[in-house]
Amino acid sequence: MPHTSSPPTRDFLDAKWDEINLVLKAELDHHSPVWHITSIEEFNVKVTLLMSIIQETINNDGLVLSRKPSPFSRRWWNTDLTDLKKELRKANREAACFSNVWDHSFKVTLKHLNNRMD
Repeated sequence: MPHTSSPPTRDFLDAKWDEINLVLKAELDHHSPVWHITSIEEFNVKVTLLMSIIQETINNDGLVLSRKPSPFSRRWWNTDLTDLKKELRKANREAACFSNVWDHSFKVTLKHLNNRMD
């Protein structure tokens, strides 16, 4: 099965957030002064301007670098699965302590967690 190539994404984890905040503040003060919004049209104009300033800051200043995702990464894995795996490991350790007790509640918990992982 051939691998699909993923487009490069922005690496917000390693972004220079202090510099981004300074640049955004300067750009917002210069291009989008504060005023009282009185209509839906003014709101839409303000939101469009805000989004364009944020996109320009992210794209042009090199503060948020691009990265290409690794072809070996598990894209289907998420934090919920990490938490579930952690719970399962803990239940396995606790059930091992009571392996000689045939009707202990940890065995039920372990079975439930194993079923959730499948």
